[in-house]
This record gives sequence, C-alpha cells and structure tokens, in this order.
Amino acid sequence: MFALKSALAGCAALAASAAFGSFDMLLQADSDTTLGDHIDRYDPVNRVYLGSFPVFGSVLALAGSSARGLAFVRSSTANVDIFNYSTGDYIRNSPLVGTSLALNEAQDKLYSISGGTLTILDLNTFSTSFITLSGQSTSSALCASKTGRFIVADDTSATIRSYSSTGAFLFSTTYIGFTNVKQIAERANSNAISNIRYQMATNLTTSLAGLNETVSSGSFGTNSTAITGFTSNTGIVSAHEGAYIIGVKTATPTFIAATKMSTTGNLTSSFNLSQTTSLTGQSAIVLAPEPGAFIALGFGIIPLLVKRKKK
Repeated sequence: MFALKSALAGCAALAASAAFGSFDMLLQADSDTTLGDHIDRYDPVNRVYLGSFPVFGSVLALAGSSARGLAFVRSSTANVDIFNYSTGDYIRNSPLVGTSLALNEAQDKLYSISGGTLTILDLNTFSTSFITLSGQSTSSALCASKTGRFIVADDTSATIRSYSSTGAFLFSTTYIGFTNVKQIAERANSNAISNIRYQMATNLTTSLAGLNETVSSGSFGTNSTAITGFTSNTGIVSAHEGAYIIGVKTATPTFIAATKMSTTGNLTSSFNLSQTTSLTGQSAIVLAPEPGAFIALGFGIIPLLVKRKKK
C-alpha cells in the first residue's frame, strides 16, 4: 500500500512538474542491497524523485534520449542495454565496446569510444560503423558537441582533444590540476557569447575543468572552476541553461546532491538525491522530452513499485 501511495504521489509530482513547464529528468546510477544495480530518476528542477528501474550490472556509462524515450546503459555485461526510461522495460542490447557513451544532437546516433576507435550505433537501423580518431590511443570520457565535434579526455596523457565529425584531429590541451576525468558535458551557451560552446569535465576532485570550444575552429581554451561544499564530484550533465553537477556534499552528515551551475558559472542551492545511496556510475540527463513521456513515466512507476512489493 505504501508503494502504491508513493507511486500516486509521484504521479502528482509529475503533474506539478508539467504545470511548471519542467520536463527535465536526471538519471543516476545507483546500487544497494535492496534494489541491486538500478537507475534512479529525478526531476532536478522541481526536486522530485521519480522512481527507479533495475539494470544488468554495475553502470559504467549512461545516456538518455528524450526523442526516443530510451536510456542507454553500458554495464559490466559488455553490452549497451537499452531501456524505456518511462516504464523501466528492457528493449534490447547492442554489443558496443567502451565505457563512455554520447548521443548526437539529433539523437539518432549513439557513440561509444574505446582507445582511438569511435563506434557509431545507428538508432534507426541498429547497424554499427566506426571512425578512427587521429592520434588517439586511449580514452576515458567522451562528449558529442552540438557543433558536431567529439571532445575526448585521455587520462594516460592528461590531455583533452577535439575532433571533427570525421575523426580529424583539431585541437588539444593538457589537464590543469586533473588526473582522472570521469565525464564531460556541454554547458548551455550564454546568449552573449554565441560563438563559444562550454564543455565541462569532472573527476574525483573539488573543481571542474572548463573548455571554451570555439564554434568556427574547434579550438578551445581552459579554465578551472572551484566547486565549494563538495568532497567529490563524479558527474556533470547538461541543462537547458548551464549544467548540473552531481557529487558528495561536505555537510554533516554527508549526502549525495545535484547542484545547478548557471551559464555564467555560478552555483545554486543543492538538491539532495535522497534515494541514491552510492555513486557507482555516471549520470545522464533527459532534456525536455514530450509531456506524454512524463505521463507514461508516472504510470510506469506504479507497476514497478507493485512488482517490488510482491517480491
């Protein structure tokens, strides 16, 4: 009964989200003794928990497509498992390699990187193709820029590189005070700087690396932004304006939180991810899906919770 009441409360929260015009959803990998490996769902704007769905192993990479209503999960099974993020239903898998995932702007291609090889999964035909990234031998994080370029972090050489859509090398810069980049995300543009895209890289530190990608050339400058109040930040995802940073807060007791970064780099108050118990994998964002997807999500939570109660 409690699960059903919680589900109904979640549906009411979804309705409230729609009323406020927020259709953002944060997907966060989690693992605990009760639910095992799973994905927690949150509305980071209205600060609402939207239930969870189980996955097949610890999460190594994660991406979400609002255009298709799908979550792509690279887990320890050596496949990319595809789920309906609204209902939690398993759809299929694809044998992509690599522990980083990224979607293109049109959300019809899913990218995975291993070393210097970029694998492209066509989400219409589910066929794969490959691109060799010139001069890239190892990789740790991947971002598909809205400019059509690829931004790749390489922990071995402490270098972040920019590549064209065909894999041609464009530009590189070394890490500034970083050793282990976990995730790269594009931060929404400030209207005042229309020729710059901002890429933000995060790792197990208390600061972020900023990459100012010039739209015309693909070159980028670097800067570092201090993240106060965190003992670590392990995830960063795009927002409509700015980005969300996910990490462990230093408050007593410590807790896992998402904090919004504005387009100018300012941090807002934190949202406690109270249903997430451990940061065992990356984060992903679903930006502005159709309202119908959130209605389906509301109904999808109910059977998921009822199933768990029966177990």
